[in-house]
Amino acid sequence: MTSHFILDLTSHRRGFGVQPIIDAAARRAQINRDSTKLLWLIPSHLTGVFNAIHRTTKHISDILTCDTMGEALWGLIQAKIGDIKSTVPDSEIGVITWDPFIHDKIRVYGQQVIAIKMVDWINENRFSRPPSIPRTSFGPPLQLPQTQQAVPSIDRLQEITLNYLKSAGATSRQRAILRSRLRPALERTLPELGAASAAPMYAATFKMALDSAINTNLISEDRPSSGNERIWAIESASAVADTAEGTAPAGDQTATAAPKPPTYERSAQFRKRLTDLGIFCEKRERDILLTATNQLLEAGPMAISKLRRELPKTAKEIANQRNHCSNVDFTRIVGFFIKLLLVSDSLTCDSGIMKRDASAEATPATGLVENAIDRVETYLMEQILKASDVKDREHWQLAFAFLREFDQSALIDDKLDRIAVLIDRLKDRVSFNEEGLYEYIGESRTGGRPVQATVRMALAK
Repeated sequence: MTSHFILDLTSHRRGFGVQPIIDAAARRAQINRDSTKLLWLIPSHLTGVFNAIHRTTKHISDILTCDTMGEALWGLIQAKIGDIKSTVPDSEIGVITWDPFIHDKIRVYGQQVIAIKMVDWINENRFSRPPSIPRTSFGPPLQLPQTQQAVPSIDRLQEITLNYLKSAGATSRQRAILRSRLRPALERTLPELGAASAAPMYAATFKMALDSAINTNLISEDRPSSGNERIWAIESASAVADTAEGTAPAGDQTATAAPKPPTYERSAQFRKRLTDLGIFCEKRERDILLTATNQLLEAGPMAISKLRRELPKTAKEIANQRNHCSNVDFTRIVGFFIKLLLVSDSLTCDSGIMKRDASAEATPATGLVENAIDRVETYLMEQILKASDVKDREHWQLAFAFLREFDQSALIDDKLDRIAVLIDRLKDRVSFNEEGLYEYIGESRTGGRPVQATVRMALAK
């Protein structure tokens, strides 16, 4: 009987440990040379390391570059199992993985498909070489660059974790993120952790920091099943995330300082101005909906009432293709998005720019205006600046208010540049005083109308 093995390295974040896996695969191939087949799922960041040491199993190996995780990865593995079963129906298939989610899925799959933990598979095949087979060299062990970076303290790791969860919007059970994805995301994003991740005590220290934050109610955790733990920051837990700046020195009983506001409080205030007007949706969802709108209207004019029904379905398809926002309920936010298009004068009809009036629902939309994304985001910026209390040092908070993407590969510098461009587009409606305050001086002259809501216009003192 032919044995197939799917070796899933997608959850492997470093080159360390790849050599033993390939060695184990080679030993298994030596024992069952004519009946063993291997399929490697290799993340793109490991392809160089893998190709450098992958020599002895090439005759029985297929290699697939794979950067998906979670449900998307499980769908791919199911498809590969189906392909194998279609050609060799009675074959046994072993799926070797570090990922608890994939392991649990395979464990109950049946059909002669077996879940194997990567560490167990390595140990099982480490000592299974029969005496008749001579020891073979599988290449020198992988040499990783040495690092002198010290492991951050538990307090520092808690601070980093809280800031990340808040920046990702993971401040409630509904917006929680998988605990298993937290550490890889932080290591990709922060050079401080990327360098320290090779230290022997790093993983244990990180786990202790996270467990301690959960035990002290800085972070909350939901454990629906093993490997699917979800975590989120508790909004009131700002003591660790805040730095010591502005606090009284130890032992000084006379010094008093006002408590520092939560890190993202100002961004939340800016975002609330948009949610109060009913025109807010997150950056990535907004971009997907814009693409879906353009795709639908390219096929022909469509009444707004029908557009409301079709947009969520098309947006869902685009989100799945991009592997972004796949769990978002676009039906819930499509009303906010269409309102934003109308009040920002971003939709066209046969008579020109479509207006938000009593006949809008029945009016066929013909397309989006040129540079619709600029029109939409300039309008969002204008609504925030109308309060005339935004300062020039708050560009970072503005960026997180309506340009954040929850994607650590998206650089904050690009968002800050975008904020500067959007404010420049409003220079005929916003003045800048010597105190560094943006003051709103007039309604839009180049498109976009104020929505029907009261916006406070008090000047900051």
